[in-house]
Amino acid sequence: MMQFAQLGVAFPSIYADTNPANNVAASDHFVQFYESDEQLVSEVASFAADALRDGGSAIVIARADRLAAVHERLDALGTAIGAAARDRIFMSSAQALLDSFMDGDLPDPARFRRSVGTIVEAAVRAGRPVHAFGEMVSLLCAQDRYVGALRLEALWDELIARYRFSLYCGYSHDAFPSAEQSEMFRHVCSLHRRILPAASLRNDENELHLTLALSQQRSRALSDEIRRREDAEQQRNGVDQVNNAVNEMDKITQANAATAEEASSAAQVLHNAAADLDVAVIELNEILGRDAQEIKALAEETAAEIGGQLGSDEFIAPAHPEAAIQVNASTDHSATRAKDLIQQISSACSMRFIRPSRKVWVWVWR
Repeated sequence: MMQFAQLGVAFPSIYADTNPANNVAASDHFVQFYESDEQLVSEVASFAADALRDGGSAIVIARADRLAAVHERLDALGTAIGAAARDRIFMSSAQALLDSFMDGDLPDPARFRRSVGTIVEAAVRAGRPVHAFGEMVSLLCAQDRYVGALRLEALWDELIARYRFSLYCGYSHDAFPSAEQSEMFRHVCSLHRRILPAASLRNDENELHLTLALSQQRSRALSDEIRRREDAEQQRNGVDQVNNAVNEMDKITQANAATAEEASSAAQVLHNAAADLDVAVIELNEILGRDAQEIKALAEETAAEIGGQLGSDEFIAPAHPEAAIQVNASTDHSATRAKDLIQQISSACSMRFIRPSRKVWVWVWR
């Protein structure tokens, strides 16, 4: 922390409470979302000069480059404030103070009171009103330590309630750039008693109202545009899903058509095979029927011959067979043809037939 000499010229008070009765030992906590460093330096210097001009004290806690710019601005304007002001302004590096009380991503309350609280207490003893500017919270936001920034704002409120001073918080206008950070932005705003508009809007109420109305209109238009784009995206997704479903149906239809064609071909093959099978069965039945009759006639003829040899008109079979006569069941041509037909039928029906014997055994009893 450093104190420095002979500052200031009187500035119109644009930060004081509008109620004169509250100007003595008044407390305030407001925020500005500044658009340029030059704008911020000018307004911080004005804020400090207001307190110094009234015999009070000023605290500036900022980045190192900002400290130098504010120092230069106050030094250039310092003749109107007087030499006594040099002992009533307190400056400190924002990052150095943060390092003194932060515990990871969160501020330690006891260490905060020992560091920042000590500065505020010294400024109050030096003279009131006390105007303090701080951008430690802005640094935490720039480091994505948003929860720590909210906790730090709450610790500042505790000091304000105890010592009654005005605190000016500066955030860059792009500290909360995305829609996901809108809720955090609302929290930051709610922790301040008021939001300081740009300097160009403070002296023109109509311009201020117009700007607010335009901002609201742009916000609504942006929300509507977002909804339209979301709806369009959903429609595109729906169309893509329908197209994918149609493509799948086309594939299934083509597969079904191919399957139907294969089934039709297979049915024709089966029909032809069935016709061939019918012809083979008919021919086989003719062969088997003819051969069976020939075998029966041969057996009767053989029995007759045996009976004649025995001198008897009637052939009587004994209780137990004692001999067997092997009789050729068919001609070689018929047996071969029957065998071929059975193999043909077996192939057509995808079954396995027992190989037929070419000979039939006829038992003859004496």
